[in-house]
Amino acid sequence: MKILGPLITFWPDLNQRRQLVLEYQRLAGMKTLLADIAKRGGVFTAGQVPAGDLFAAGIAEGRRQIALELIRTAGTNPATLQSVCTAPAPKPATNRHPED
Repeated sequence: MKILGPLITFWPDLNQRRQLVLEYQRLAGMKTLLADIAKRGGVFTAGQVPAGDLFAAGIAEGRRQIALELIRTAGTNPATLQSVCTAPAPKPATNRHPED
């Protein structure tokens, strides 16, 4: 995670920086959530922007940039998230006991 420079600028308090780094580390483990952010941000597609609509194009590019920044700050490679989008969803764990 190469975020120390921006962290010092945006978060001058050391305790806040430490907390933020911990939260980005947790985010890195949330591959399905990051894949969803990538999908919504248009990371894997060029997006559907009407020709000549510069405002819509700017919004689409802004979404893509923020999605990529979140993913990279979490220390994840955007290319690895595409496989999450196509892989079968994991089955949720159950809290049932075998004798139930």
